Amino acid sequence: LHEQAPPVLSIADVLRASPNPSAAGRCLAKVLYSRVTSIISLDLSRAMLNDTAVAYVARACRAPGSVLASLDLEGNDAGPKACEQLAETIAQTSLKALSLEGNNLTQGGVEGFEAFCEGLRSSSLTRLSLWRCNLPQACGPALASGVGPSLFLLETGGNLFLEKHLDDIEDRLRANRDARDQAAEEARVLRRKTRKEAKAKAAADALAAKQRDVEEFLARRKQERAERREQEAKEKAEAEAQALLEREAREKQRLKEAASGKKGKKGKKGKGKGKKKK
Repeated sequence: LHEQAPPVLSIADVLRASPNPSAAGRCLAKVLYSRVTSIISLDLSRAMLNDTAVAYVARACRAPGSVLASLDLEGNDAGPKACEQLAETIAQTSLKALSLEGNNLTQGGVEGFEAFCEGLRSSSLTRLSLWRCNLPQACGPALASGVGPSLFLLETGGNLFLEKHLDDIEDRLRANRDARDQAAEEARVLRRKTRKEAKAKAAADALAAKQRDVEEFLARRKQERAERREQEAKEKAEAEAQALLEREAREKQRLKEAASGKKGKKGKKGKGKGKKKK
């Protein structure tokens, strides 16, 4: 365990087999303090740990960075010391499930269990087993007031609680379950609404994209037509300019030829007159 601890650790058999299980449990607690950052579930049920050893383990379970979600301490000898340490552990960690079944938690007084109930009020526990813990009637009110908003399942059989205290506990648990169910329903409705909104947004985006494609296509076609008309106008202007140049050239040539013809005629007339004078 010093080198590597598995996510799910069940070591009760090893502790029971040791000559002094409680001393072995205290040694285990020292290792847990540095390895609880990787252990998700710890099973120490029926490990024959005394009150002090369980207190050591409970304190180790709230080491910085703890990811422990489930702790099973069934069938040990946890008492007031363990309850006081567990009160801090459940209040300071994200522990979700805890079993104290079969532990005589009030041996030596109820102060430790009352402290545990105070820690329970602000804990993240969703499941807690106090089955056959020999809890007296005086602990009923403390436990009822300690049911926090996250607790949904609480095993209280095998204790000495009055019926009215059990009713108070059940009412609080039912309210927690109703609130959980309502939150789940609201989350479901929100997810459905979010999916619909996402679907509608996707459809709107697709339509907008299609419209943009159409507009871009029409704009390209318009640009192409404009460029084609411009090119045609340019080509027409060039053709007209070329035709004009050709006409001017032909006109110049005609005028030149006409001028040359007139000079030729004048020359012939001059020669005829000279002969008559002779």
